[in-house]
Formats: sequence, C-alpha cells, structure tokens
Amino acid sequence: METYRGSDELPKIDFDKQMILVRVGNDPNVMGVIHDELMLNEKGDLKVDFFSTQVKYINPKTCRYVFLLISREGVKSVNGKPVRED
Repeated sequence: METYRGSDELPKIDFDKQMILVRVGNDPNVMGVIHDELMLNEKGDLKVDFFSTQVKYINPKTCRYVFLLISREGVKSVNGKPVRED
C-alpha cells in the first residue's frame, strides 16, 4: 500500500473478518463503486460493479484506484471468482 499512499498510516484491518477489494485504472479517469449494486447472493457470491470514465490517456507512472473495505462474512466469491481463504 505504500506504493499508493506513501507514508500515510495504514488502517487497522482484521483480515479474518474483513477484506479489501481493489480496482485500478488509467489516469485521469474518474472511478468509483456502484454501491446500490453491491449485493451478496444466497450462494455467497458478492456482486461488485465499478464505474469509470473512458478518457484516452495512458501514463505508466500514474493511475487511479479505489480500495473498498468490506465484511468477509458470507463472502465465498466476488463476481464469480473464489475468495482465497489464506
């Protein structure tokens, strides 16, 4: 995380109870999470939908990112991809 936030103090996270979802995109595109569509189904699959603008710009030294801290409770997969247990 130091790569993204420099020397900022890191948040305290209990990875047994929480997980972080990360989305990275090109600068200067605006990015975010569509919170209304963040849903956990009965099989434990968490549906997450991110949005981004589509500015044609590539700078390999910069990027936009979104970190989303959520509860692990009941989450077995995210958008159909299994969550690692280790």
